[in-house]
Amino acid sequence: MSLDERINRHEALLHRIRKFDPHWWSSTFLQASEDCRPKEEAANGIRRTSG
Repeated sequence: MSLDERINRHEALLHRIRKFDPHWWSSTFLQASEDCRPKEEAANGIRRTSG
């Protein structure tokens, strides 16, 4: 692999690492979990608790 190709690949990798950081993952996860809640519960602000 040429030096230019390695540099381009490394830059692309760093871009993805910066974009998909822990904050992105946590906000995406939390939004997906909210999207799974029944609409009536979400509208009424009802939260389920374990136990």
